[in-house]
Amino acid sequence: MNLSIIIPVFNEIKLLPKILFKIIKDTKRINKEIIIIDDCSSAVDECELSALVAQFPNASIINTAENGSEKLLMSQ
Repeated sequence: MNLSIIIPVFNEIKLLPKILFKIIKDTKRINKEIIIIDDCSSAVDECELSALVAQFPNASIINTAENGSEKLLMSQ
């Protein structure tokens, strides 16, 4: 089974590690990709987010150009 998990975030760096570890733990037997849509988080959060996602080989980040555009990305 293949699964795509989309997580929209805005300055959520404190909560995101728990979410990612829970997803990995609960979906061990499922082939998955995790797509994090960063909705213009602060620069500090962006750097921390990149470092965090680098720890998860099946995770990637999409950065939006302006706040609120994650809705547009998710509808495509």
